[in-house]
Amino acid sequence: MSSQGAAGSPAWNAAQPKFVRDTKDWLTRAQPVLDSHPDAERFLRRSLQRFIDDQRNLVADLEAGPWQPYDQNLWDDTTGAGAGPQAICWDLGVKWQG
Repeated sequence: MSSQGAAGSPAWNAAQPKFVRDTKDWLTRAQPVLDSHPDAERFLRRSLQRFIDDQRNLVADLEAGPWQPYDQNLWDDTTGAGAGPQAICWDLGVKWQG
């Protein structure tokens, strides 16, 4: 969403519904994948679960218009949580971008 401009801008407001739909769709796929690998490295599981939970919280009530202070906090937190799984993947040679 940050590529769409400032929260509350016309471009951001136009992109927000798709972002919420796409994120909710990803959540329905990501959680079962994580759950199906209970023996994965503990840090990977914890940080990926945190990322999934933060994404779920972020889109739970995200609306058009300026972000509420807690929206920015959730965005910052999910960005940090995503760094854990990404670092592990990069160490394994799996490159991805969010």
